[in-house]
Amino acid sequence: MNSREQTISVLLKDLGVTPGLSGYQHLRYAIGITMDDMSLVHNVTTRLYPMIAEHFNTTASRTE
Repeated sequence: MNSREQTISVLLKDLGVTPGLSGYQHLRYAIGITMDDMSLVHNVTTRLYPMIAEHFNTTASRTE
């Protein structure tokens, strides 16, 4: 895990989101890619969910 992933993990832990929760890995990944491309905040259903789904080999509707 790189320092950025660690930072995101610490932030999520501080917010009470623990690794045992369903979707934790998806959320951590989503935060990371959104940090690289803030336009994803405005295109959640059309771009962000499909990107997460592709990364985790699932569907956008399951990601949502």
